[in-house]
Parts: sequence; structure tokens; C-alpha cells
Amino acid sequence: MIRAPAGDGSSLACLGQVVLKFHGLVRLRRFGDRVLHRRRSWYIKWIKVLRVHVASRSR
Repeated sequence: MIRAPAGDGSSLACLGQVVLKFHGLVRLRRFGDRVLHRRRSWYIKWIKVLRVHVASRSR
């Protein structure tokens, strides 16, 4: 483990940047999961509509 000299705030600033980047990535992933979930549910609904449409036309 590398330690910065006493009184040097650069290691603390670096740690703060890492935490901010990690927090941003977590938020981005949550947003992406929500978007993908909405798209997935939209596709499932669309497929169900198409199946009903095809079934009604084949009769």
C-alpha cells in the first residue's frame, strides 16, 4: 500500500474522484436497466399483439 506524505491532500482528492466515478457508473447502470426493462416489456407486448393478429387472420 502506497501512502502519501502527511499533509498531502492529493490522495484524498483521488479517492473522492474514484467514489464520484463509481457513483456515476451505478446511476448509469440503473438508468440502463430501467430503459432495457421498458424496451423488453414493449417488445413482449408487441409480440403478443402480433400473435393475436396472426391468429385472428388465419381463421
